[in-house]
Amino acid sequence: KMKKIFLKNVVKVSALLASFILSSIYVIKTPVMNFQLIRTETLVTKQHEFKVDAGHNYHEKSSCRRQCTQRINKIYFEHGAAGIGDRLTALHMLAQMAGYLCADLELPPPYIHLNSVHNDGKQISDIIQWQDLRNMTFLPDNAPVFSARKTFEDNFTEWRKVPVYDAERDYPGWSHIVTRKDGDLLNDYLKVQDLSWAQKKGTKFGFIWEIHQSIYTSSLFDVGPPLPEPSHIVTEGTDFREDMRPYLLSFRHFRPDVIENIGCIYSDDSDKSSVPSHMQIIRNQLVETVKRVTGATLNSVF
Repeated sequence: KMKKIFLKNVVKVSALLASFILSSIYVIKTPVMNFQLIRTETLVTKQHEFKVDAGHNYHEKSSCRRQCTQRINKIYFEHGAAGIGDRLTALHMLAQMAGYLCADLELPPPYIHLNSVHNDGKQISDIIQWQDLRNMTFLPDNAPVFSARKTFEDNFTEWRKVPVYDAERDYPGWSHIVTRKDGDLLNDYLKVQDLSWAQKKGTKFGFIWEIHQSIYTSSLFDVGPPLPEPSHIVTEGTDFREDMRPYLLSFRHFRPDVIENIGCIYSDDSDKSSVPSHMQIIRNQLVETVKRVTGATLNSVF
């Protein structure tokens, strides 16, 4: 009985504090530039692959990553709104593909992607950027995953427009692939994969890949993981290797037929190394407050 009361109090206090603190983060009025986002761990630049078996065990393999001489390409993702865990999982998968395709991510701001239902019914502040919530970088060069080359102005509002880019006007000569809600994500991935490998060093013409559908239920998982190889022209005429293909994470809920996640990790976005410093502080304060209120000990779940 005492255990039930204790656990009930932990859940209640955790929920209240999390709601209060996260709401404070999302609606904070201080300009984002006032935050100093500091990496909390030294980045290990060893190239490696994580193979995740059905038991969620990680197996490491050396030197799998494709080396990009430049990241000119763009991947844009927009599909509905969800909780931050859902979005970060999708962004993690996109970051692996972006790393492999020599691209970076250009995204709608969090207030478009994050559902107010998960924020105590409060709308996410429009001043919050993804960099405030996740400090994602590519391995091994520390280049930011979220594009620093902004296409859209700060007052842009048509994030859900399909297509959202006016490529003929803003990116003449570029390839523009749009995966619509009912589109074939796998087929479009194969297109941009070949485009990426066909690019010459120093080129000024890249590709823009817009994705406007769910990653989890997409055709990406119809034949993988791992994702398919590029065309024979690429495999026979470049330095492509099978182990370069990006890591793909399936949700068993959506694709119970996929029993193994496999691929090369291209981004440093582990929970320990990619949480911005101000988020680490808030997280620690939350844990300490819950410990103090509930009387939890160091041997507890914390």
